[in-house]
Amino acid sequence: MNLFYEMFLKSMGCGVRYEELPPGFLEKYRDILPKGLLDFWQDEGWSSYADGLLWTINPEEYSWLVEEWVDTSPEVPPLTYYAFARNAYGEFYCLSPNASCILTISCPTGLLIASKKLKKNPRNECEQAVQSFFAMGSKKRFDLSDTNGTPMFPAALKKLGPVGVNEVYGFVPLITLGGETEVTYLEKVRMDVHIDILRQTMNPILQLL
Repeated sequence: MNLFYEMFLKSMGCGVRYEELPPGFLEKYRDILPKGLLDFWQDEGWSSYADGLLWTINPEEYSWLVEEWVDTSPEVPPLTYYAFARNAYGEFYCLSPNASCILTISCPTGLLIASKKLKKNPRNECEQAVQSFFAMGSKKRFDLSDTNGTPMFPAALKKLGPVGVNEVYGFVPLITLGGETEVTYLEKVRMDVHIDILRQTMNPILQLL
């Protein structure tokens, strides 16, 4: 395992493996996804970290998410994106083999967040982007903050317990329908259903940083 992923584990702690890579997965994506990411998945499987704050995920199982949130947004460069991780609130982190930065699908807020560098770039820059994502990963970075700027995950975990493989902490009512980014508005909900409802109530907006 290379240094960047070791830094991630030092910051986030050991993962809890919930799924093994299916036969042939590594060979299928050997020339598509970054080698460091594939090696990390081979060692760790798909796992949850920091009591379920962050999850690594099988991109094939979330192609529907990319299709609904990214491919239908005319502002996003027309590249192929793969969701490779998500947090406990339904923010998904995506990469394109031909881009030099990570695209975040923030389902709770309806934002598609990326660097202004989001465009077609040399393939080796994708490896660097993913390495930076993991190396700079921290509990605070993957958390959401309330209206006072306080990370919500510790309180949400205490109040609701950890989220499962197909669960997220969702704002009820939705932020777009009057909910607020406060722990009192969080409930543990089924992920795919909640995200589908979110998509139906908003049109994703691209935010370049």
